[in-house]
Amino acid sequence: DITSTTDLKTISYNLPPYSSILFMASMQPTTFGTSATTQKSEQTKVLDLPLWNISTPSVNLRDTTLFDWKTNEKLKFSAEIALYKTEFEMKELNANTHYSIDLSKVYYTAKVILNGQEVGERIFTPFTLDITKQLRSGKNQLEIIVTPAQLNNLIGGAVKGDKRYNAFRKVDDLMSNGLIGPVSISKE
Repeated sequence: DITSTTDLKTISYNLPPYSSILFMASMQPTTFGTSATTQKSEQTKVLDLPLWNISTPSVNLRDTTLFDWKTNEKLKFSAEIALYKTEFEMKELNANTHYSIDLSKVYYTAKVILNGQEVGERIFTPFTLDITKQLRSGKNQLEIIVTPAQLNNLIGGAVKGDKRYNAFRKVDDLMSNGLIGPVSISKE
């Protein structure tokens, strides 16, 4: 919500429990990561990536769809870094086309590696990266390293009876964690 009072503006933002947001204010128009003259182009979805292998130091899941960790008994109290892996086939690539990957929903950070080459990291939306240089015609191997938030681990400690975490006793306060997706590849 933005309201204006003379020359001052008031902005209110509702956050989930234990969340934060970085807010930058300026009197000058600002653009980040792009030039002001960039035009939005049409994206065409080429491929959905539905099945993944997910591994953490304590959990290994094979050929599973993406999900929110708070809905999974093995991961709901985990704060371990997870490695998501999948393979996909690109039938044909056009040399004059740009390709991107959209991770959609990620809680909280994601590092993308395609065919052994680091594509980039994202810590906030949009979780979209250009994969044109790393993408191959034929078989491709995709890895996404996800670092979740710590809150659910603290709640898990309280649920297990660790008195140090009594302040985090509410299981209802579990936050979304993991790569929730859906993950897709698009071209422009």
